[in-house]
Amino acid sequence: MRRLWIILLVFATSFGLEAKTKWVKKRSKFKTECRASELRRQDCELRTSGVKIGLHKDKFRFDDGKWLATQDLPISGDQVEWKRVRILQMSKRTLIEFWVWGEVEKESQLQPLHWVVLEIGQFEKPVRINQVVQRRKRLNGRALAGQMQKKAKYHYDPLEKHALSFHGGYIQWKAGKASGQF
Repeated sequence: MRRLWIILLVFATSFGLEAKTKWVKKRSKFKTECRASELRRQDCELRTSGVKIGLHKDKFRFDDGKWLATQDLPISGDQVEWKRVRILQMSKRTLIEFWVWGEVEKESQLQPLHWVVLEIGQFEKPVRINQVVQRRKRLNGRALAGQMQKKAKYHYDPLEKHALSFHGGYIQWKAGKASGQF
């Protein structure tokens, strides 16, 4: 009789564990950073507490359920490459942080990495920060139109330290020697 109880206990326990593994984890409704494939396409949708932001090549769309607005991105063009895009919330303020490789400077053949911060809800002047934090130079000549950037080899300057912080109701920023607040 004791063996029967042990067998039933083992069977019930294993059945319970198997049932637990079949549960599918619910996806988070928040998406705060663009994936690599979205960065290459320059097409990304971000979501955070009640705010949806669509980024598409040269425009961004903001929707919080009350307002729907579309504006131009500060840096766009054929030679522009998105490195990283994310959405942040500091206190009750929503920010989009972009790291974008800008167009190649003609004389020096250097390509600057812009750190751009947009504040959502500031429709007159959404760009709060636009600082160059790094430069790179292509080692094997100029990029041809439509050529994959992934195959290109570059020499990179050191990345300048840059950051955002929230103090006393203001967002403070620092990029290399430059700094400010808004």
